[in-house]
Amino acid sequence: APPGTITPETTPAPTPTPIPIRGAAEIWNFYDGFRPTPLTVPVGTEVTWVNKDAVVHNVKSVAGLFDGTLELRGSYSFTFITPGVFSYHCEFHAGMAGTVVVE
Repeated sequence: APPGTITPETTPAPTPTPIPIRGAAEIWNFYDGFRPTPLTVPVGTEVTWVNKDAVVHNVKSVAGLFDGTLELRGSYSFTFITPGVFSYHCEFHAGMAGTVVVE
């Protein structure tokens, strides 16, 4: 810059902090199973399964990625960091199954 010219300082733009995305699946009773299924979410979503039934359930990934017990009125959360189709089930109740689709 020529003498006497004022050069403004540039400040780099701040890096935005990622905002967590949340999804939810619920159990109202074991006759209806997990709802919704499939649950479709973007990569990085924390999915929370909520037990609104009167009995204990669990949510176990068929691939072994997650396994959580859902006590009465309890919940379990897992964050999906890769895209794919993830099947899960309740070991305590045959036929209770669901799928999370991560895009």
